[in-house]
Amino acid sequence: MMPWVKGTEADLQVDKERHSFFESSLDYVYQIQEVQESKKFNIVEPVLAFLHSLFISNSLTVELTQDFLPYKQQLQLSLQNTRNHFSSTREEMEELKKRMKEAPQTCKLPGQPTIEGYLYTQEKWALGISWVKYYCQYEKETKTLTMTPMEQKPGAKQQGPLDLTLKYCVRRKTESIDKRFCFDIETNERPGTITLQALSEANRRLWMEAMDGKEPIYHSPITKQEEMELNEVGFKFVRKCINVIETKGIKTEGLYRTVGSNIQVQKLLNAFFDYACFERVLLKAERIYHIY
Repeated sequence: MMPWVKGTEADLQVDKERHSFFESSLDYVYQIQEVQESKKFNIVEPVLAFLHSLFISNSLTVELTQDFLPYKQQLQLSLQNTRNHFSSTREEMEELKKRMKEAPQTCKLPGQPTIEGYLYTQEKWALGISWVKYYCQYEKETKTLTMTPMEQKPGAKQQGPLDLTLKYCVRRKTESIDKRFCFDIETNERPGTITLQALSEANRRLWMEAMDGKEPIYHSPITKQEEMELNEVGFKFVRKCINVIETKGIKTEGLYRTVGSNIQVQKLLNAFFDYACFERVLLKAERIYHIY
């Protein structure tokens, strides 16, 4: 089985287990709340019934019974109001629980960020590139992204939360980076593009929806309508790619996980769809990643 297929199955399994855990947590909190509210009348009602039977069984004086009657009526009224409030609150809680189960990560409480969670950001250093973990909070109304670093280096200056104003957000092309679940943003405070990595595909989709993210634009070397039709040149192109992958790519290590250069892929496509030099184009072994 191909590695990317296994990765997709693992992602689906993790999302399923996370959803199951979230539902169990909601049910647990709901039951605790129900027990706490029901104690207000489930304990008082038996005590009230006991006092009532006590007055009757001991044949106490009429005066004492009459003195107790107003307190009894007031307590019964309070218990009835409490029970009615419990029933209405229970219906509201069930409706809220249903809404949270339908969209567990998109529910927003008043005064809370539109979305928050962990993200990894790509940072370039003198010795290379590293991915740093941040706890991020995004407020859609003000387009403010607050990033709090989670990995403080010992001996280094402690970094506080960083507030950035979002300009735009776009999904990162899969073939342009060796990491999954990535998207790019631009801010007013930082020059250039910031690459962020979400925890899963579903998590990236939620972040992009909150940030009004866009899909990347794919530029095709074909501009004419007649060139988009699959003709003999297109069939030759497909046959050559399949032939090279079957003869040389099967034994190539990392064929399905190594990302080809986007520039080389575009050059290869441009050369193949240029009728003048099509027959002179050769698929070399070092281009196997770009072909796949």
